[in-house]
Amino acid sequence: AREDVDFLGERGLDDAEIALIRRWVEEGAAEGDPADLPARPEFTAGWQLGEPDMVVEMPESFTVPAAGVDVFRNFVLPIPVT
Repeated sequence: AREDVDFLGERGLDDAEIALIRRWVEEGAAEGDPADLPARPEFTAGWQLGEPDMVVEMPESFTVPAAGVDVFRNFVLPIPVT
């Protein structure tokens, strides 16, 4: 982290927090008590924001390569207008 710049809403770790995590890892990264975990979120089935007016699908799939140069790609999608 840069010490000469402050960012609004910055969520970096200070030296003490980094040291705490480092010590935890060096000591075997023991898992805490599962009873202390927050409850798992419950997700509703279906569309989260209501039924969409239109769903547009790709005519064929496109896979982004795992390695290599950055890919910039525009897609022309058929819009089902009736």
